[in-house]
Amino acid sequence: MTSSYEKLHGGRRYKVRVFTEQGVAMLSTILKSKIAVEVSIRIMDAFVSMRHYISSNLLEQKYINNMVLEHDYDIKIIQESLDKLENHLIS
Repeated sequence: MTSSYEKLHGGRRYKVRVFTEQGVAMLSTILKSKIAVEVSIRIMDAFVSMRHYISSNLLEQKYINNMVLEHDYDIKIIQESLDKLENHLIS
């Protein structure tokens, strides 16, 4: 995604220093030194941890949203019952 600054001034002024998970996997097949292998393993572990964290948070968010919807329905039923009771008492 490009920022408005990049659009106005012709692109980035720095080199991007990121790898995708697939990029790390491809790089690890090329680089065979012990350090390169260790770094690749640590980066892949970081991707796995990040994926796990994101998926668990999404599950928690879905659970909370379902609870809110369930309680919202219950509150509507109670409100309707109170409205009926109030109308009955008034008439």
